[in-house]
Formats: sequence, structure tokens, C-alpha cells
Amino acid sequence: MISYFLEVLHSGDKNVLISREQGWIDAWEDEVTPWYSQSLIDLSLTITQGTISMGGLGRDLFWIRQIEAIPNGYRVTVTWNRRDAIQHPNRTRSTNVNLPARDVTPNFDLHFIFDGDYLDVFYSVDDSEKNFSASFALIDPEMRRQINGRIRHSWMTPFEPSRITFWPRRADGTMDFLPPAGSPAAREINAAKAAPEAPAPVAGF
Repeated sequence: MISYFLEVLHSGDKNVLISREQGWIDAWEDEVTPWYSQSLIDLSLTITQGTISMGGLGRDLFWIRQIEAIPNGYRVTVTWNRRDAIQHPNRTRSTNVNLPARDVTPNFDLHFIFDGDYLDVFYSVDDSEKNFSASFALIDPEMRRQINGRIRHSWMTPFEPSRITFWPRRADGTMDFLPPAGSPAAREINAAKAAPEAPAPVAGF
């Protein structure tokens, strides 16, 4: 799932997405139906044998042309899915997914770099310098259920941080977003902080 959705769990507030998803919200919200009732929180990154779907509340679709293994990940040459542009001409991406313009750059490379429970995505055009696109985090079914509850059904679904036992970390142990207070994941972090440091070893003779 795109990593900034974790902020919904950390804060317990769906409105933290508004600044990141303003374009999608403006395109879909109307006076009768609020944006969050139209948001189905599914997997943010889906890769099949021939296609890639990537984004936040909105998705961009690509055709896969070539895949090459690189250190800690893969470089995938893609083409914008123009059929998607024809069928959904007003489709708006997540604000924080940085990609080249579809009409200007139909072909480019996506670089998928693994970092612990995270997957960082960069793009490049004609072997140019890599540009950061987005970060995606590994989640479990309970986290997905809680995020869906916070965004779509907060008026009827209680927030249950006590059920969140897993929280994604980078390879060095750091986290882009902290787990919600009261969750087992947060208690584990607090316990680790409170533990006394082991004494430095004394050189022997």
C-alpha cells in the first residue's frame, strides 16, 4: 500500500489524506457523496505478467515492455496505458505520485528498490537521473481492514489499534510513520526505547 496511508492509522483521522489526494478528491467528490465514501482502499501497487497498476486513491496503469534485475530490485521499462486514458480521460493521480506526463513521455523506466518492508519507486527517462516517484509499504490484512474502516466507515467502525500487531520497517529498522498509540507495535517500540543499553565491552589482556 502507498506508504502515506499509514498516517491514517497513526493519527486515526482520514482527513490527513486530503492534502495528498486533493486532485483525486476534487475530481470525484460532489455535494451529495463525500470523497471518502467513494474510496475503496485496495492494493496500491499491483504487478501482473504484463501490466502495472500504481497509485493512491487513484491509479495509473502501464504496459510492461522489459524487466531487468538491478541491485536490490528491478528496472521495468513501461508504456502508459492509453486505453485507460481514453476510457477515463478525467482520471486524476494521487498528488504525491511523481511520474512524467503521459502525453509527453509515453515510455520510461520504473526502478523498484526493496528496503526492508518498503518498496521505493523511482522513474527515469532515456537513462537520465532517477527521480523519486513513491514509496509503498508491506501491510497485513488487519492493517488494510483498519485503514478501510478509518476512511470509508469511520462513523460505524470502531478504531481498534490493539489489533495492529505488524508495522512495516525499513531495512535499518526505521519507520516512515509511527504505529498508532495503544497498538502492540507501538508498545514494542516503547519497550525497546526503555530497555537499558548494554555496557560497552571492556578490552581484555
